[in-house]
Amino acid sequence: MRAPPRRHALIVASVIAGLLVLLLGAWALDSAVLTGQVARNVRLDGVAIGGLSDSDLRVEVAEIADRYESTPVHLVTPNNIAADGGDRLLYDPANGYRDAYRRIWQRP
Repeated sequence: MRAPPRRHALIVASVIAGLLVLLLGAWALDSAVLTGQVARNVRLDGVAIGGLSDSDLRVEVAEIADRYESTPVHLVTPNNIAADGGDRLLYDPANGYRDAYRRIWQRP
């Protein structure tokens, strides 16, 4: 014998509510474990920093900053756009930025 439709709706609602409680509990537990740490799956300049403590994060950021400290910055302005972007305004310099992008984002 089949259960009445109202009972089916109650069962479905209970299962959905249980799953939501389970997911929220897992999220709360994960957040509590990572208190004072960088969130999971975070990368900075290709370096995985997820799960690091505050002091370890400071060390990693300082090392990355040291690498970029002497890197020259090139700004594209209306005065140099003809040389950097051409008359079609396409920014595609021959300075290796594509290789750096692919290295950072690990694309072939």
